[in-house]
Order: sequence, then structure tokens, then C-alpha cells
Amino acid sequence: MVGFQTTVTRKGQITFPKDVLRVLGLGYLKKVRVQVKPDKTIHISSLPDILDLAGRYRPRKHLNALRLREKLEKQYERR
Repeated sequence: MVGFQTTVTRKGQITFPKDVLRVLGLGYLKKVRVQVKPDKTIHISSLPDILDLAGRYRPRKHLNALRLREKLEKQYERR
């Protein structure tokens, strides 16, 4: 378990040490979920980024980019 002590700034911000960020898998501009428990403890967890999912899922059928563009253009023409 990684623990640390920090100070809250005037703006209400805290700084995490690099070791904690590494354990959470966080980098610049990554999103986190902060939950305040009834006993006033805080639970922080990293949120998945849409780019982290790239390549994990395959479409059910192969989509041709040109055909897809034509369909989108037809949708916009109807409006």
C-alpha cells in the first residue's frame, strides 16, 4: 500500500507523488473518480479513457469507410 501526506493549497488542490500516480496509472489530464465516504475518508480511483479501449473491440461486421460516409451524407441531405 502506498501512502503519503500532502497539503491542500488555497485553491483546494492537492499534489500526488509520482509513485502514487504510477500505482493509479495516471498521467497528465487523466480522469479520476473521488468518493467521500460517510466516515470522511476519501476513495480515489482512475477512470478508463476511451483511447485505452482502442483495439480491444472488433465491430460485428466490417464497415467500409466510403460506404459509411455516403450513408452519413444521405442522412444529412434528408434534413
